[in-house]
Amino acid sequence: MPLRNKLQLFEKIGQHMQCLHALPADEVTAGLLRRENIATTALGDGVLLPHTGIRGLSRVHALYIRSFCVTDFETPDGIAISDVFVLLLPAPVDEEHLEILAEVVAMFADPAFRAVLHRCDNQREVKKVFDRWSLGALLLR
Repeated sequence: MPLRNKLQLFEKIGQHMQCLHALPADEVTAGLLRRENIATTALGDGVLLPHTGIRGLSRVHALYIRSFCVTDFETPDGIAISDVFVLLLPAPVDEEHLEILAEVVAMFADPAFRAVLHRCDNQREVKKVFDRWSLGALLLR
């Protein structure tokens, strides 16, 4: 589904999280947009890591999106977004949540991880890649 801008992307994420987890779509959308307006969550190499704290959330929720087109999204390196990993964190965000964020950044900074992820043909394969990959595995190489 082509999306024109970050607002449309974040609205779709909010709608999806509302359908799957009964989270308030407008709160998810507003939180992601507010965070993105502070500073971009684009990491480069086509990776976007939008994240926000949501009051009343009891656990971390994550969503991975691949192969879509956002035509109006500025990135530090000019490379179009191809991987989006969304983190919704219980607010207030604490040290453990920041560690999760750092681990996700490390995973997506690894070209080998992204290559394996891009070879996946379905959601089950994607889940296995995330389950197998860890910061510890990255450090042991």
